[in-house]
Amino acid sequence: MRCDGTAAHGVNDVAEFDKQTPISVVATFEDGVHVLRPVGIPIEVRRRIDGEQLIWDYIGFTARLERL
Repeated sequence: MRCDGTAAHGVNDVAEFDKQTPISVVATFEDGVHVLRPVGIPIEVRRRIDGEQLIWDYIGFTARLERL
C-alpha cells in the first residue's frame, strides 16, 4: 500500500460483514495521520502515533494499542 490517495496503490480487501464483498481502500498521510478511505463508502479510518500508543479512530470508536 502506498499513501498516494489512489485505488491503484491502495488496499484490495473484503467487507467484514460477509467476508466476500470486495472493497478497495485508498490511503493518504495527512499531518502525521494515516487516513484510510474505502472507495464508495463515506467513512474513514484514521491511525496515528501518540507517544507509545497507536490510536485508531473509526466511526465513533477509538482504539488505543500499547507498544510492547
